[in-house]
Amino acid sequence: MIVLSGRVCAGKSTLAAALAANGGATLIKSKDLICERSPATVRTRGALQRAGRRLDRETGGRWLSEALNKRVMNDDPPSLVVVDAVRIPEQVLYLRQSGWSVTHVHLDAGKEELDKRHASKATTGTVAAYRELAKTWSEKHVKSLEKLADVVIDTDRCSASDVFARVMARVEIQRPVTAFPIIDVLIGGQYGSEGKGNIAHYLAPEYDVLVRVGGPNAGHKVFRPGEDPYTFRQLPSGALGNRDAMLVLGAGAVISLQQVLREIADLTIPFDKLIIDPQAMIIESFDIDWEVENLKAAIGSTAQGLSL
Repeated sequence: MIVLSGRVCAGKSTLAAALAANGGATLIKSKDLICERSPATVRTRGALQRAGRRLDRETGGRWLSEALNKRVMNDDPPSLVVVDAVRIPEQVLYLRQSGWSVTHVHLDAGKEELDKRHASKATTGTVAAYRELAKTWSEKHVKSLEKLADVVIDTDRCSASDVFARVMARVEIQRPVTAFPIIDVLIGGQYGSEGKGNIAHYLAPEYDVLVRVGGPNAGHKVFRPGEDPYTFRQLPSGALGNRDAMLVLGAGAVISLQQVLREIADLTIPFDKLIIDPQAMIIESFDIDWEVENLKAAIGSTAQGLSL
């Protein structure tokens, strides 16, 4: 189950629709469950919020899991459910306790971007500016859900397809191979921690060759259902996503023999599935000692021996 939370206009409904259309998910909207529990509720934002808060007060947030389980209990269990959306942390807690394997995804964006999105779709009778919506109870308390989430995505830095790919990579749903033979390059546009490793892991089944350059100072964390995440520092981070692919450490890669041998052993990589380019470089103890002495204190170097 994927449970969504976030501010108004952060992209929850767009993501939920993509998960239903392209990820094979069964979409359940919390506002529909509110109306099932309280049939007299008018389908306006204010009325739904008031009814939802009343149900939260009466049940401590349990009503959502009860209503959802009642909705699906008489049908064949869906392989993936997406809930759009939760309002309080207790709703997530009760969903987890009711037996679902929950991935909680929280979406956010800057207030200027939220204001622009809200204004672009405002209609008669709605609040014209997000800054007015930001005064409501739900928006004031949304940060408590961000702290609880498994995945937090800033959607004003990502397209809708980027957000979809990140979430699908997190839950690791198996999907058919659809890509034509091609070379794609994945590049981080910030200073790291953009999620490159998870994206590479998700896309890996579509490729015959997975290549990595750079050195062991950059860790790419990949999530695995039922196991601890694995952090790649040398091998391509799609190695777990496609066991049949050829792995390549390309020209210019900087290699820690200790680290690469550890990853080969951890992942049981066969000798005929890894190619190391002759122009890759090996880190020696002298490189590390020099960097520690000359650069670590001066510029905050990682002291991995990459800077000589």
